[in-house]
Amino acid sequence: MKRRSDLFALTYTDNRYRIVLHLFFWLVMFLGYYYFNTISFNPVRGTPATYLLAVQNIATTCFAFYSLMYFIWPRFLAKKKWLQGTLLLFIWIIASATINSLADWLIFNRCESCGQQLATYSPDYYNFLQRNFLDIVFVRVITGGFAYMLLVQLSLPAAIKISRSYFRQTVQQLQLAKDNLQLEFNFLKSQVNPHFLFNTLNNIYSLVVAERNSQAAATISRLSGFMRYTLYETGDDKISLEKEIQLLKDYIELEKLRLNAATVVFNVEADRDDYLLPPLLLMPALENAFKYTVDKEGSQIIVDIKAFGGMLKVSIQNNFDAAKTINGGGIGLQNLQRRLQHSYGNAASYSASAANDVYLFRLSCTIE
Repeated sequence: MKRRSDLFALTYTDNRYRIVLHLFFWLVMFLGYYYFNTISFNPVRGTPATYLLAVQNIATTCFAFYSLMYFIWPRFLAKKKWLQGTLLLFIWIIASATINSLADWLIFNRCESCGQQLATYSPDYYNFLQRNFLDIVFVRVITGGFAYMLLVQLSLPAAIKISRSYFRQTVQQLQLAKDNLQLEFNFLKSQVNPHFLFNTLNNIYSLVVAERNSQAAATISRLSGFMRYTLYETGDDKISLEKEIQLLKDYIELEKLRLNAATVVFNVEADRDDYLLPPLLLMPALENAFKYTVDKEGSQIIVDIKAFGGMLKVSIQNNFDAAKTINGGGIGLQNLQRRLQHSYGNAASYSASAANDVYLFRLSCTIE
């Protein structure tokens, strides 16, 4: 699938692939015209006109297609330059009719067998081609029949061109949204890590001063693992549930150093540990819990994670000071909401509520 998408992208970035693709399309169109000229009740079937008319159709369609889709439409009609665009459309029809009429005139007046067979089986059209050349062009333009034929011939290549342009624009918009989300994600990491690092280093300093060297060493090791993860492993689109849970455990252990009375309960139940999810997906909610938890007896942070049958359900609750306002829509949770929408669409949901002195965060999404 990726190989096909890479080849598709090359048609926009490498002119060689683009030219080859266009030539292949017109070759297929030529073979189609030739085939139908051969099997249909064409009055000139069996003469050189069978393939010459296919060449004529391709030449007319190519001129009409490229002049319309690469010049008139993008430079005038798409920019709402209606007067110039309408004038050019009229000139475009005349020019296309001129090319088509000239090809008809050359085929049936220079190819003797073609002209004789046309005169035998379609004398009216043969006589029409014997008129003054300008009359032939004028009749084709003024009656509207040629314009209708041109629209029919252009329908397939124009539909492909419009579809490709729409698809490309959609991909560019999605890529832009992804890039913006990644910028927000990187900004979030840059905001979280310095503050968290400052607090953790202070805690390690306190452990060293208290000569709790083994605990200080374990904390440094845990901090090193946490920083290594956030720096080097969060660049992937998805990481395993096992790694995400280990990150949360390390973060909890590091944050517990500054808690005196509040307790943390961390529960994980999963039928697999290789489920994939976006990196640091749960960190904003966990950080929010530690940020607003009141550090007193009876206060708790309860983290409950369940992953069964391709469904992830998370709840994080903490006690907070009801007299203070919790910012439930900070940059972290806003980023979380956008990442959920980007990665899961309608297959994910989250809620945050506060009642009495308990703040509750819930998340539910499908995981692979």
